[in-house]
Amino acid sequence: MRPMVLCYIRTSSDKHRLDKQLTEIQATVQKEHPNLPFANLRICNEGVKSGVSLDPQSNNAFFSLLSSIQSCKKNQPIELFIYDISRLVRNEKTKKVMVDLLSKRRLSIFCLYIGDKKTLTCFNNRNLKTFQKLCTNSITEGQMKRDRNKRKSSKDFKGGRSNFGYIKEYEKNNKMKEPIVRFIINPKEAELIRLVFHFYHQGLNSTEILKEMAKHGHHLNRKNNPYSVRTIQTILSHKDIYLGYAKVKNQKLASSKSYHQEYDILGAPPKETIQFLN
Repeated sequence: MRPMVLCYIRTSSDKHRLDKQLTEIQATVQKEHPNLPFANLRICNEGVKSGVSLDPQSNNAFFSLLSSIQSCKKNQPIELFIYDISRLVRNEKTKKVMVDLLSKRRLSIFCLYIGDKKTLTCFNNRNLKTFQKLCTNSITEGQMKRDRNKRKSSKDFKGGRSNFGYIKEYEKNNKMKEPIVRFIINPKEAELIRLVFHFYHQGLNSTEILKEMAKHGHHLNRKNNPYSVRTIQTILSHKDIYLGYAKVKNQKLASSKSYHQEYDILGAPPKETIQFLN
């Protein structure tokens, strides 16, 4: 019995090209089925639509895809070609439907990409657990991406973690879309950094420095967890930054030949902060 050959394409924004997905899928189908006329390939084109809000019961291309699969006889083989997992599954509803079809039908899903790696992978009822795991990862990744974008668009966004010894602050800038980034020395952490280098110049190793810090009352970090040897090693590796040889690059402190007194923790304490634009 000849298999029914389907393909499903979707993009979440205009930045991604549907024609690229379709072209690569067509080329793959021709390799797998050289005698299959292109007219017999059923294309379900969702267009530009978010996979999060995709409802299997709505009147859309995904619903048409499900109808085509369910209209087949149970013993008829079905082959579905997709660009990657995230194009097909982006929420729990679509995941549940596809897992159910894989377990009950003679359905094979051919995925052109796994992550950024181009490798044609076939999923069926034999490797159902692997398919479920990839679907879960796709949903989680999408949620994390949406959370990041939500934080960036929020007025209260403070950015990621700053280097140990500094406080990172964001201030709204009316002239530019990007906020103003301010790096201010944290007095408590600066005291600890000076202490670490003091013991280091006395010839103590990281483990011995950690013990001396505990004697001077430095026990807990920003998350109220005990300091570790790794913390000491990280501080020592950032010597150039703590000497003031640093600059702002991509919202992070990075080494540079130029000297900035405002970052100089090991020298004299700064009198004022300095502003940088992203």
